[in-house]
Amino acid sequence: MKMKVMYCPFPDATLIGACERIAKSHNSTHTLDQFDKKVLTPGKDALKGVGMFQQIYIVAHGSAGQGSIYDDGGAPMTVGDLAKQMKAQGLTNSIRKVKLYCCNGGSNGHASTAKQLKAAMLLAGFNNVSTYGYTLKLDQGNLTDEGSKEAYADANAVGVSAKSVRVKF
Repeated sequence: MKMKVMYCPFPDATLIGACERIAKSHNSTHTLDQFDKKVLTPGKDALKGVGMFQQIYIVAHGSAGQGSIYDDGGAPMTVGDLAKQMKAQGLTNSIRKVKLYCCNGGSNGHASTAKQLKAAMLLAGFNNVSTYGYTLKLDQGNLTDEGSKEAYADANAVGVSAKSVRVKF
């Protein structure tokens, strides 16, 4: 069982492709800490097989302090609806780590999208969850010529890894 899973809460081919690129770029440089190759997408029991010790990366678009995430066309989904969707799709109530991989999902501290997602998940019965968000605009997992992952403040930034700007709620 892989410890990391990608979840695209929208039936959006562009975002699903981004999930695949993120997983591929991460897996190319990390031999032990790898993503499952299958991207999980909305559907009956889609999250039923995810265990409490696995990490879910939710890939979407976002901006600082928003109470919603967005598909590639700009259609919103509130964090409350996201929490309800994950519950309806069978995610275990004992899940511990949910990482919101969207632009500025961790920005604005307690008003951040990631913090709002945690509050919505607690209301939905996910009592042990920690949520994580990033404080930069993220490039959705493009590969560099060397095969490493880009997750920078913008496409031209160098040396600013997304890992260094992840915050926990």
